[in-house]
Amino acid sequence: FPKSPMGNVSFSGKIHADAGVKCMECHNAEVFPKMKQGTVEIKMDKIYAGELCGKCHNGKRAFSAKTSCNRCHKR
Repeated sequence: FPKSPMGNVSFSGKIHADAGVKCMECHNAEVFPKMKQGTVEIKMDKIYAGELCGKCHNGKRAFSAKTSCNRCHKR
């Protein structure tokens, strides 16, 4: 995801799989319906609202997106 002013975001399916996350937990009609980059617009306000990546990255299931910017964004 190269358009962020905070730095690029790279998604690692391996990291998520190693954490026990199954593909269909995210790749479904509700979250990411297609396994193709660019088919869903990812915005931080949606993540902070508990949508998209924010369904898990809420500080309960996985680290909080609100307080861990540099875990995803790399400059």
